Amino acid sequence: MMHRALQTPDIVREICEHIFPFCFTDNVTRHDLPGPSTKRDLLNLALTCRGLSSPALDRLWWALDDLTSLFKLIPGFQTSPIGYLGSPLDPERDFRVFDRYAGRVRLYKSEPKETVLASSIFQISQARNGRPILPSLLYLDIEGGKSGLSPLLSPSLLSIGMRENERADLSFSKPNLWAMLNAIPGKATNLRSLAIKDNVELPKECMYAISKMENLTRLEFSSTLAGTFKHQLDYDTAMALSKLRNLQYLAFDGRLDFQDTQNIHATDGLQDSSFFPSLRRLDLCTIAWTIPALCKFLQMGVFRDLQRLKLRLGQPLIYGLSRLSVNDVEAIRQLHLKWPAFFRALKGCTTPNFKFLSIDNSLRQHDLTPMSAVDDLFLLDLEELHVSNRVFSKVVQTDLLRLVEAWPNLKSLSIVAEQWDVQFDSLVQIAQKSVKLQSLKIGLDVRNLRYEPPEVPLLSHRLERIQLTVSGQTSFHLLARLVDKIFPHLSSCAVLRKHSSYDDGDLVSDVGMMVRYFQAARADEVVRRGL
Repeated sequence: MMHRALQTPDIVREICEHIFPFCFTDNVTRHDLPGPSTKRDLLNLALTCRGLSSPALDRLWWALDDLTSLFKLIPGFQTSPIGYLGSPLDPERDFRVFDRYAGRVRLYKSEPKETVLASSIFQISQARNGRPILPSLLYLDIEGGKSGLSPLLSPSLLSIGMRENERADLSFSKPNLWAMLNAIPGKATNLRSLAIKDNVELPKECMYAISKMENLTRLEFSSTLAGTFKHQLDYDTAMALSKLRNLQYLAFDGRLDFQDTQNIHATDGLQDSSFFPSLRRLDLCTIAWTIPALCKFLQMGVFRDLQRLKLRLGQPLIYGLSRLSVNDVEAIRQLHLKWPAFFRALKGCTTPNFKFLSIDNSLRQHDLTPMSAVDDLFLLDLEELHVSNRVFSKVVQTDLLRLVEAWPNLKSLSIVAEQWDVQFDSLVQIAQKSVKLQSLKIGLDVRNLRYEPPEVPLLSHRLERIQLTVSGQTSFHLLARLVDKIFPHLSSCAVLRKHSSYDDGDLVSDVGMMVRYFQAARADEVVRRGL
């Protein structure tokens, strides 16, 4: 077979791809700038190739964290002691070389070490008669409250990230935030992703500015430091954001402020197709004892396209038990009584499109609720359920079987609870009812598993991963043999022995090893028989 010989331009592109691969994603924080050695290799390649230098130059100028090197291409730009323009500019003559390289910049990370004055950016923008300074810019990442960056906004921008700097004197000021966010709808008209993170506090007016970014598909309010909850969402701002017709992903890490006096009814949004009309994924991280406020948010309307909800609950870092208010203490004491209302609100605000639910509660100072108390959970039709911590006090076998009976398309089930009144035979019924199940994490009471039950059939379920938290004494060799009998295609098997309702359990490595042994023996038998 004849292979086409690579031409010189193709070879240059292959070398460039090896030196510095392009990476296009919606999340600006995933992009890395080329390091000194990478820049040196690209520069040497560009100088060597001469007429075929474009691929190397594209990568060399692809990302910047300081505009000085670019602005040096403008006559009259002074670099000492700090970057500034020392003379007027001729838009026809002085930007010829600058344009050749500015059009290659796709990512700009504005960092505190930036030496170019904001006034220089403004002067250049004026001299270009409002034409974008970086006309092909796709990703803009801003650290700290540097002013004067709005001239960098252009219709080419797809993603903007804003994060706070550790130094107080470099923090975002309200005027800077307002100027930047208010300029986006008019200049960055094709913006798809906006990430506000690392403790950037937004005034309410800025939230309204975000609601005017009509083409947003991804919006994040988050923080790398858990428990800060700097952002705040109330009824008015939530309603404003809900009008973003193209928004598909919303992540919110902060406080929910929905007062009891507000008149919010779940039925108000039933006929309103403008309430987050395209939202498919919702990630919420908020204070654990504000579940009533969370319910009010869910009751604002119907998320018609919502498919996934990930809920993380915790407590603010500034709170210790001794610093909680009387109302907070009472809310924590009553928290276990609020879960039925949450699942009722969730059922009322979703449609059959809703398939994924994940709940993780890190707050430990409260009572839990039995799974049987949340009837509306069983009325959902989920494909994946993950309940990690501090939600359910007890799961009984009838609840578990009721759940798998109600969800015939279940693919992943993971539940952590303090007590499990579930016998081994439930695994057989789960395998028979949930034929699409791929991952299972539950607890079992194995005290009565003294011998191989005759009712355990030989099945060929395609389950891939299983984790069992067991209580009671049994033969782990027997347990491994029975698990392998029901689920012969496991790629991962873990068993934890629980000594009390309050511990997480100790890993019993023998079970996983024995399951792998049974699988290997079965494979050897197939080879021996020539099947």
